[in-house]
Parts: sequence; C-alpha cells; structure tokens
Amino acid sequence: MDKLSLLLVLALTLPGCAHVISEETRKQVDKNIDFSDVKMSADAFIGKKILVGGKIAGVRNYNEGGRMEVVQFTLDNTGFPIEVSRSAGRFIATSPDFIDPIIYKAGRLVTLAGEVKGKKTGTVDGAEYTFPVIGIKEIFAWKQNEDEKGFTPPPLLSIIITTPMTSATMFRSGTARPDRSSANDFKIKNIILLAECQKE
Repeated sequence: MDKLSLLLVLALTLPGCAHVISEETRKQVDKNIDFSDVKMSADAFIGKKILVGGKIAGVRNYNEGGRMEVVQFTLDNTGFPIEVSRSAGRFIATSPDFIDPIIYKAGRLVTLAGEVKGKKTGTVDGAEYTFPVIGIKEIFAWKQNEDEKGFTPPPLLSIIITTPMTSATMFRSGTARPDRSSANDFKIKNIILLAECQKE
C-alpha cells in the first residue's frame, strides 16, 4: 500500500476533532429536540436535556446565581457554533454559581448542554422578548482570537492527509471541562479552559 492510500485509510478510520462536550453528558441529551421548537414552546420541554450554543449577548449575576443571555447558532459536529445570518432566537443559560462576566464576556462563543427549565419574559433593545431558560450542566467557551491566553491541552492525535485535490489537517484535541461535585452535577469553574479545532 502506498503512502497516499495509507493516509486515506487512516482518514476514514480515525476520529477528527473531538466534541467539546463530554460523551457522558451528550448521552443525556435528546438529539430529537430542535432549539427552534424549544423557543416556540419551552414549557413543553421542561426537564429535557439539549445541546445548544451561540454568541454571548450578556451576563448578569444575582443572589440566586448567574444568567447568561446567548444568541443561538447552529453547531457543527464538534460543537462549534457556526455563525451565519440566521438564528432561531435567544435563550438564557443559568447557573446556581457566579458566572464571571469577564471570562464569559459579550461576543464570546459558547457551547453547552443543559436542562430546559421553562421560559422567562424580558426585553431586547426595549422590545418584550420570551427566552427559553436552560440550566447549565456542562459548558465550553471558545477563543475569540489567536492572541488570547488560555489553557490548550495537547492534541491526542495529529495527522496530515493530502490528496491531489485537497489538503487538510485533522487533529483531536482535549476539551474544557467544568468541575463536577457529583456524577450528575456540573458546575461552572471561574477559569477558562480553551481548545479549538482547525477549520478549513
């Protein structure tokens, strides 16, 4: 088998970028639930676990915990929010813990798994708006630029695949994880662990 054929076989049999949300948490997610349905009728999905992501619009903290307003974007197969001109709407992600607004600042992309808690009425630019409320179980924050400091675990897999038509670099990286106080109780940690997948 020549070198090119071997690389193509490896490309088909080895994983690419790892998903940023742990497999344990993703097993709890109902993959049949679309965010647009939750946006329309959040109360019908109370107690369901979903995977969502997007861009942070703002963070506020109260005595009972933190709230993060997020503009939803579709996720790719690694959990990266794909920024396009469309969104199914905004949602509020909640935590019983303090959410640091410097770390989780407006404009940062996040991916999270959480439990639908219902809905909350608020305002966006003065207009009344109904937000689905999602309790955070696990969250991942993405780098905003290459110069941003953060912990990046070393890649577990690195392979370069080259064909006459295209070239790409695939790698599997470590992922950020919140602290766990128990098997089913994920908490946000007030430091940011960052990793990213190279995209063509």
